[in-house]
Amino acid sequence: MERHGLLWGTLGDAVTEAPVLRGLAERRLVYGPFDVAVAAPRVVENFLDTAHFAYVHRGWLGETSHAEVPDHEVTHTADGRPLIERYKAWQPRATAAAAEGGWVTYRYEVLSPYCALLTKQPDDGSPGDSFTMWTSPLDAESCRVWMGQYTADTSTTEEQLREFQLTIFGQDKPVLESQRPKRLPISGGEVHSAADRLSAAYRRYLKNSGVTCGVC
Repeated sequence: MERHGLLWGTLGDAVTEAPVLRGLAERRLVYGPFDVAVAAPRVVENFLDTAHFAYVHRGWLGETSHAEVPDHEVTHTADGRPLIERYKAWQPRATAAAAEGGWVTYRYEVLSPYCALLTKQPDDGSPGDSFTMWTSPLDAESCRVWMGQYTADTSTTEEQLREFQLTIFGQDKPVLESQRPKRLPISGGEVHSAADRLSAAYRRYLKNSGVTCGVC
């Protein structure tokens, strides 16, 4: 089936639907595919991580002067998927069109074991963006990634939007590929802090869902 600018398939006779997206801006761009030498759940967890902006995306999505992770609440959908309804972040350049830094309100939602959605709305009222992360395992320790952007920004060119997002993903990729083990531990072995509450919830979700590919 065709959904969200991609073709979706399933192995065997199972009939499954692609994740449902509602209420997003009509302008859509799809970036990828990107082959990443790390397990798919590692990529999704990085997409959900609230603490890395100031370090991995310094000068873009974060600054060390605003490295703190503010208090926030992780809840769950009726079918058990983790989400954060409101997360506040200060960003030097929240979008490709941003001329200066400002506060942004994020919303995070896990769509499925290998897919997630975030939406960010600048507090100054300028158009916000939504981003999807679609990961497809190539094997237990590598994956192929696509990103979708949904934006109400009609003035920034496609080339400028694409350049911005490729820069952000280019900052994430070497960090992702440096992770050891390449699979995401869901049975212990890595220590979490309060800043990692969404990551911890995502790992519990994978374990409760019976996911075996890309985890250890």
